[in-house]
Amino acid sequence: MKILLTGANGFVGARIRAAAPVICAPSLRGAEKEDIDRLIEDIQAEKQARGSERPPSVPGQPGPGDQLTEERKAKVSGFRLQLDLDEEYGDPPPADPAPAVPEAGNTPVEQELRGTLPLTAQEDAPDQPELEPLLPEEEPEEQKALSQKKTKKKVKDRTTWGCIRGVIYACIVLALSVTLAYFLITGGIDLTGLNKSDVVVDVVIPEGASTEAIARILKDNGIIDQPLIFRLYSKVTNADGKYQPGTFSLTPNMGYQVLIDTMKTGKPREVVSVVIPEGFTLNKIADRLEENQVCTRSDFFRAANTVMYEYDFLKDLPTDEERIYPLEGYLFPDTYEFYTNSSGETVVRKFLDNFNARVDTSLKAAIKARGMTIDQAVILASIIQGEAADTDNMNKVSRVLQNRLENPGTYPRLECDSTSSYAKNMVPGEGGGAVFVKAYDTYEREGLPVGPINNPGLDAIRAVVEPSEDEEIKQCYFFATAYIDEVPHYFYSKTYAQHKKTCEKYGIGIHAKS
Repeated sequence: MKILLTGANGFVGARIRAAAPVICAPSLRGAEKEDIDRLIEDIQAEKQARGSERPPSVPGQPGPGDQLTEERKAKVSGFRLQLDLDEEYGDPPPADPAPAVPEAGNTPVEQELRGTLPLTAQEDAPDQPELEPLLPEEEPEEQKALSQKKTKKKVKDRTTWGCIRGVIYACIVLALSVTLAYFLITGGIDLTGLNKSDVVVDVVIPEGASTEAIARILKDNGIIDQPLIFRLYSKVTNADGKYQPGTFSLTPNMGYQVLIDTMKTGKPREVVSVVIPEGFTLNKIADRLEENQVCTRSDFFRAANTVMYEYDFLKDLPTDEERIYPLEGYLFPDTYEFYTNSSGETVVRKFLDNFNARVDTSLKAAIKARGMTIDQAVILASIIQGEAADTDNMNKVSRVLQNRLENPGTYPRLECDSTSSYAKNMVPGEGGGAVFVKAYDTYEREGLPVGPINNPGLDAIRAVVEPSEDEEIKQCYFFATAYIDEVPHYFYSKTYAQHKKTCEKYGIGIHAKS
């Protein structure tokens, strides 16, 4: 099958001609079927003539092929139709010259594959315009534009990365500068101790401790802030290896040189064991601490009455001005190991830490279940501690006192001798004063006193949440203590008449016979 192709020199025609065997023809716009048939016959005749032997051409004379070409052109020109396409399409395009019909095996594609077109083919179509290349000339331009675009992108990427690197370098330099400035400022303050605390802290330096270990210990105790600078200063001052083991009283405002001198030449303090019995008041505790050279009485009172301590059990502590000693009742009695020449604050914290550990979560929950606050329980426990000497009677006294507290209409006052004694003796040399007597003396004050009257032990505190379950004691509202041969004896009564009779019999209190 052959394809008759018009417009073979156009953009589309050139690609069709290159891809398939075709018969090239001029424009057939408006041609009839008979015209097309004659055209095909002429083209086939031309093909046969090209295949026959041709005599050599004489220069200046047309050959047989030339004559056939001229005849074809003349016939084809008669078949061209001049269509009036002005209104619809505009001026008709110029007619395409009829290209030579290649013979089988001698198509332009095949000739191109062989390398060159034969001379006869070139002569047969002298008027054929030169075919355009398959690829348009715009393609190299597109490639060039693409290459330029890639180049610009690379330049842009390099520029962007350069900016990012610049920002990163600037941030690093700034961070280093800020860090160095902070290091110098804080290091200077730490070195001199300028504007730092003067609170005394007991610091333990173990045997054989290195400078690095000592710096860490000082940091952990809040004495210094920059262990590295301390180590450098210690090395520069030739103090490494000269520190003495022991416990030292140090303050953050000492500065490095004073700290080093103290730990090099200062004598370690001795450790003393101090027993604080149950029921000791704050006054008695202060005396015992001073006697054992733990701290001075004045320093202990300052720490107990003016320093604020962050403990959960102290959050609800009332700030009533009638309450002279805020921490009375919370300096837990026990046997303690103290360093001599300690600060009052260090000692008080040791008492409070022990209270927090001994009055544990379960005991605090039991107090809450009784409908009491921690402070109310400690106040009641201090009275129980002052009135009873053993666990069994502590539980019985607790029951009697809680019976009265639960019936304020009938028994508005507790009327306990221990509270009146505290009110009169709490401020030595002043007799307590009328204000304090009224605040603490349960013969005058209804309900509980304004604060604890001593520092109760664990048994007394437990007695608050575990009052006696004895059926006889549950009905009692009075109790009395008689010392017979220096041994305490306890008596419990349901009525005031029974209580008065017992007191008269054993010479107890105001009812004792003269």
